[in-house]
Amino acid sequence: MAGVCLITTVSAVAAPGPVRVVPAAPIAGRMGALAFWTGTEMIVYGGGTYTRPTGAMREFNDGAAYDPARNRWRRLATIPFGVRYGMATVWTGRHLFAWGGADDIDGRHPSPDGALYDPRTDRWTPLPPAPIGRVRASATWTGTEVVVYGGYDVATGPGRQRADGAAYDPATRTWRTLPRAPLPPFYEHTAVWTGKEFQVFTGGPRGHALAGAAYDGSAWRALPRSPLAKGWADRAIWWRDRVLLISPYPERIDGGRVRPYRRPLAPTGAFVPATGRWERLPLAPRTPAGWGPAVWTGDAVAFWTGGPRGGRAYLPAERRWIALPAHRGVAREAYASVWTGKEIIVWGGKKAGEELIPGYADGVALTPDR
Repeated sequence: MAGVCLITTVSAVAAPGPVRVVPAAPIAGRMGALAFWTGTEMIVYGGGTYTRPTGAMREFNDGAAYDPARNRWRRLATIPFGVRYGMATVWTGRHLFAWGGADDIDGRHPSPDGALYDPRTDRWTPLPPAPIGRVRASATWTGTEVVVYGGYDVATGPGRQRADGAAYDPATRTWRTLPRAPLPPFYEHTAVWTGKEFQVFTGGPRGHALAGAAYDGSAWRALPRSPLAKGWADRAIWWRDRVLLISPYPERIDGGRVRPYRRPLAPTGAFVPATGRWERLPLAPRTPAGWGPAVWTGDAVAFWTGGPRGGRAYLPAERRWIALPAHRGVAREAYASVWTGKEIIVWGGKKAGEELIPGYADGVALTPDR
């Protein structure tokens, strides 16, 4: 593509041990892409890159799918609308759901429409318009519906944030609106399906503590006050009988000298719906390690950078952290990551600490020892 520099930053020969190189995708390198595991392929979609020589940001509405068994990529069919900023996306077990967002970076015109992508046919099917339009909403699959929640819907950026949403039923191709949650409107949040109810966690009405609410399909209820700081765990994970909110940050949050908190708050914790109680969990170790998106393996919450900073993982059954190996490749940030059932795959991103540079089109994969 004109104006885009594709960079491969690791050797074509896989490193010894549990790390191997993932070849470059047949699309432009980028940062901030979305990634999903279908059961056989990793789908990467969207994102953007800085172009040379101007350093201008270019956004994408294309994607590709990688088959680890064959070590091959294929391009995805183009989504049936242009670039969207702040879309809500989720894998339903059969389709990639992509909805909402806006066609301008300021979010002036939130869209109520979207599409479903079927990797078996390589086709996008337009969704019927929703009763709402949002930018930076979340999308959560319940097994029968996609719940979209929060975000904002006006041109003044996140000035008019929302605490409500809608649910889409793929079987009937219909939408229904959700009542407002008993939470302050705040577009930065994380959500999870517990098997019985939709739970969302966001900023509290006062101070810096995380607040939560649960929706059972008909009504909301507020969750007990949490001992966690808002904004540190970027993903809520349902494990056994509890919600895990895990951050690799190794210290309690006290607000610093300028705006100290009344009491220190933890970056990591768990909520048990059956008891209505929060649990404190061990903090990540104070060792140099990389950060990155949380990947759930089924028995660990992993943060692996795919480079010399390595990573760490939390084992909830053992209530302890372990180190993940470093790799001689480049230190990345703003990359996409998935768990395949065998490997953690890190793809794309850009060189950590550098600004206004093109994104990567290749990746690395880690097979954990356990």
